[in-house]
Amino acid sequence: MNEKTILIAIGTNAHRSKNMKKARMLLDGHIKDIRFTKSMNTEAIGIHAKDFLNCLASGTTTDSFEEVNDWLKDIERQCGNTAEKRQEGLIEMDLDILEYAGDRYHEKDWQREYIVKLYKELNNEENSIAHRSIHADDGSECSAI
Repeated sequence: MNEKTILIAIGTNAHRSKNMKKARMLLDGHIKDIRFTKSMNTEAIGIHAKDFLNCLASGTTTDSFEEVNDWLKDIERQCGNTAEKRQEGLIEMDLDILEYAGDRYHEKDWQREYIVKLYKELNNEENSIAHRSIHADDGSECSAI
């Protein structure tokens, strides 16, 4: 099957270190040649909630867009996401497809300062070789050399 490039936005504001580590580990099982950016603390946008820990992940997949979306939602659930918690402003995990096979999604997200910064980091040639999936014990960052 054809491999397609994929870019995923990762965010959590509840049990941040634990959930970020778990999501990275689960994504690593689905995305080939996965690379992560550093994690970035950001204020909640559009909801009254705690600050978020965000990063981006990129790599390739042979799965269809629908299959990717399905396993992203499954990872969110495995991290503890529920509709009730979301209503309370607790986002255990939020995974969004920003780019799939060259097509962009969530256009408003692309304008957010943290997405712009993390995307530049991901595409910096110097960093692109060094950033790989490393499962740090503290979960504070999505990247390591």
